[in-house]
Order: sequence, then C-alpha cells, then structure tokens
Amino acid sequence: MKENRGFSLLLTRFAEGWLLRSRPQERRCLPQPEPSLAGFTLVELMVVIIIISILAGVSVVSYSNTKEKSLDKEATSALVLIRNAERQYYARFERFWPSGTTVTTIAQINGNLTIDLSAANWAFGVTGGAAGITYNASATRAGRTWRISGLTGNPTCSGTCF
Repeated sequence: MKENRGFSLLLTRFAEGWLLRSRPQERRCLPQPEPSLAGFTLVELMVVIIIISILAGVSVVSYSNTKEKSLDKEATSALVLIRNAERQYYARFERFWPSGTTVTTIAQINGNLTIDLSAANWAFGVTGGAAGITYNASATRAGRTWRISGLTGNPTCSGTCF
C-alpha cells in the first residue's frame, strides 16, 4: 500500500504542477514591480533630436533660398518700373533721364521719374546716355547686380542670382 500511496502522491504533485503551468495567472511567485511609464529612453530621445535637427537644417536652407529669390524678384520689378517710367519720361520730354550723368540717390530717381522705389534691400542707380538717347539702370546687392538698358528692355543679372 505504501508504494501505491507514494505513486498517488507523485501523481497528485505532477497534476498540481501541470495545472500551475497551464494557468499562469494562478502561479504563486514573487510580486514583480510594475514598469514605469513616466519617461522616454535615451535612444528614443536621441532619435527625436536627430530627426528635428535634420528637418531644421533643410528648412533653413529652403527659407534662405526663397528669401533670396523674392529679393531678386523685387529688383527685377523695380527695374521694370524704372523702364516704364523712363519710357513715359521719353514720351514727355523726347529724351531719357538723366542725360549724360549717373544718379544713385533714391530721392532723385523717385522725384524725376515720378515713381516710389525703396532702397531697403537694393542700391539703385540710373545712368543716362549722351544727349538722352539711352539709359542704363542697375540694382546692386550682396555680390549680384541686376541691370536693365533702354535698348534691351529686360533685366539681366550678373553674379550669383536666384
């Protein structure tokens, strides 16, 4: 009987172990600390910082190129304004302004051609040919110059233009 009793005890213990393994929620073990959800890992923070720095670098380059393009458009539109004002001056006085001289002050350019240029971003100059037959106008800024002539009619750039 003792052998039978030992076998049944072994069988009972085996069954209890099998039940505990098959149902993990019933296992008896030491309490585990709950994972902390309060912060980020260092790797996650570094990845975010790298992504933000790449996006910032791309956006700064794009912004500066867009700004320079808009400044070039400002120069070309101002030179077209000077061209149209010179044509009106020629229609009125049968010569271009200034006759045989160069004018670089905005007040004189605005006053004689009756236009409203701003010298905030560009330095403008108008040179008149001898006897008022032709004129040249220019807008200069930071290593580039836009020019327009009474003969060509369209602004052209020399230097690094956008």
